[in-house]
Amino acid sequence: MHTCLTYFYVDTTKSTNFDLQNFVSTLGITTQNYQLRDNGCLRIGENNCYNVDANAMVKHTLAPIWDKRDALVALAKQYNLTYYLVRVPHIHANSDAPKPLLSLDADIVAFLHQTATHDDIDYYVY
Repeated sequence: MHTCLTYFYVDTTKSTNFDLQNFVSTLGITTQNYQLRDNGCLRIGENNCYNVDANAMVKHTLAPIWDKRDALVALAKQYNLTYYLVRVPHIHANSDAPKPLLSLDADIVAFLHQTATHDDIDYYVY
């Protein structure tokens, strides 16, 4: 069976003044919507509810910040942040199940462009 994980990654490693509380309150996200990693970076909207169309998974991931594009841009400038949309499909080569569709819809591409978010696919085949 194939699986996939999606999340929005906030790289804080270049920031010397990152303020987590200001960041999350500005975006209006709650502790249910993000995870602080050991290196101080954030994962927002982590989603492992597999859907063969990764667009559905990505839209679920981005839902908490979808309408916060201007705030994301301002926060990136304020704190010297880099954003990534990460998709991590696990494909089992001998499975007859449909492989995940990983191309992105135009509205997702527009979000990535407007927020200067990098698209990252970490692909595993077994």
